[in-house]
Amino acid sequence: MNIAIIPARSGSKRIKSKNIKKFINKPVISYAIDNLQKSKLFKHIFVSTDSKIIAKISKDCGAEVPFLRPKSLADDFTPITKVIKNFIEQLILMNYNFDNVCCCFPCTPLLKPQEFQRAFKKFKLIKCSYLFPALKYPHPIQRAFSLTKKNKIKLNNPLNEKNRTQDLQDYYYDSGQFYFGKKNSWLMEKNIHSKGFFYPINKFQAIDIDSLEDWKFAESMYKINVKKNHK
Repeated sequence: MNIAIIPARSGSKRIKSKNIKKFINKPVISYAIDNLQKSKLFKHIFVSTDSKIIAKISKDCGAEVPFLRPKSLADDFTPITKVIKNFIEQLILMNYNFDNVCCCFPCTPLLKPQEFQRAFKKFKLIKCSYLFPALKYPHPIQRAFSLTKKNKIKLNNPLNEKNRTQDLQDYYYDSGQFYFGKKNSWLMEKNIHSKGFFYPINKFQAIDIDSLEDWKFAESMYKINVKKNHK
């Protein structure tokens, strides 16, 4: 059996009340809850939060909040593996039975239910500890450069300066949207990336929302996607 856990603490710094801020016309967390529900993969969809306000909104959107997260696990530095481990331990004490856990972040309005289905299919197929979505770097990182203290260009790898971009290896990065993991992998706090594998996703389904500018851009992308789906 699969369950989903959405970590949604209070106290966001860059965007106030980020996890429940209105996205288009409803709280952004509601999109994650709705998409998880529509995927039909999960027996339970939980929200891990330290906030009574976030808990109420989450429940109104159809998620379960059986308890509040301890404040000690709701700071800026606690790894997500510890948050999920603690939640799983509490569920076990409450006699919940499950095999796999999907940690889905609340600010993922561009994701579609089908992505959870495809990712879970791959997760079962390759039998890894975790599976997470990833994006390909749009330009070869072998051609990256930085600036020195004297504002001079410093090439990351000078040997690749004259190589054709199509001849360079592709590289990917974690899009930070969700992580499928086995229950015991979370309980053992296994490293997500070194013990897992990735699932490539479309760049139009992943925007790292860290500023109001990112937020507005994500809303624009969402509206474009809605128009495409209705054509």
